[in-house]
Amino acid sequence: MMQKQRSITEVILSRITKQQKEENYQKLNSVILEIFLSEGWSKVTYDRISKVTGLRKSTLQGYYPSNNDFLIALKGNLRGLMLDQLDFASREHLLASWTQALDKKEFNFVVEVFISHCISNEPTPIAHQAMTSFHKTIANALPNDDTSEIMVQLFGQAVIAPINKSTSHQLAR
Repeated sequence: MMQKQRSITEVILSRITKQQKEENYQKLNSVILEIFLSEGWSKVTYDRISKVTGLRKSTLQGYYPSNNDFLIALKGNLRGLMLDQLDFASREHLLASWTQALDKKEFNFVVEVFISHCISNEPTPIAHQAMTSFHKTIANALPNDDTSEIMVQLFGQAVIAPINKSTSHQLAR
């Protein structure tokens, strides 16, 4: 007899073992990453995750007590999404590769998370750790350059990039 595969909702709602809970957690992390990569950080909400999984908000809160806990699902993925796009051969290469990467939706989503979580009233430890790690990566790659100045250039460019794109689209009309 063919056994039908259980949905994530059925698995999560049933009484589960510690191992099943961890497996469900990993599945939810995948859903969160998917939403993030396709729609951006602002769309990673209890309501959106609930809609995708069919789970109630209260069930999701058992895995992620606060919205900031969704960052845990992204941890480990953001670094690769960002660093894979960048060339650390020189300051000029880094700035040029950053500019090029800003044309990619997923890269912009990662930058958005960093900026929004670092400037919030309550910066999350994960965002702080990620920015510190990025700062160290630049310092290791470019030891003779002012790393803080480079960070200001990169993230400043990310903030004004949408304005520049908007202006050039208006001029093209």
